[in-house]
Amino acid sequence: MNMEFIMMPAVMWILVTGFYKIIELYARRRERMMIIEKFGDKFDPALFSGMSPDFLGPHRGKSFGALKFGCLLVSIGLGLLVGMLISSALTANGYDGNEWQNRHELSTTAYSASVLLFGGAGLLAAFLIEIKMRNKEKQQ
Repeated sequence: MNMEFIMMPAVMWILVTGFYKIIELYARRRERMMIIEKFGDKFDPALFSGMSPDFLGPHRGKSFGALKFGCLLVSIGLGLLVGMLISSALTANGYDGNEWQNRHELSTTAYSASVLLFGGAGLLAAFLIEIKMRNKEKQQ
């Protein structure tokens, strides 16, 4: 199975995410330094009680990273399976070795579309599960 179609988006995702995280690191550091300079000796932890958990740091509250990653991997696997089934159905319906270029393009499109479709559906499912769990936590 040829996986060249996923290399370009994967490399771009890694580069963009890395660049974003570096910029975010410096922005948060600058913001925290400004707060420390502003308050100086008058620092009172009670002032930060109403701020969002993202401001207070990544370790506040529950993290759903494992849920998102798990749903994404399961859905990508399902997408690859569906892509394989579509590709084999195309082969069974008369796309043989004589039309290899057309079959290859259709097969690549089937794999790409199914992986992206099911990957997005997996992330959407993880998001809905996360919202449901947070609402249940708030009610208790």
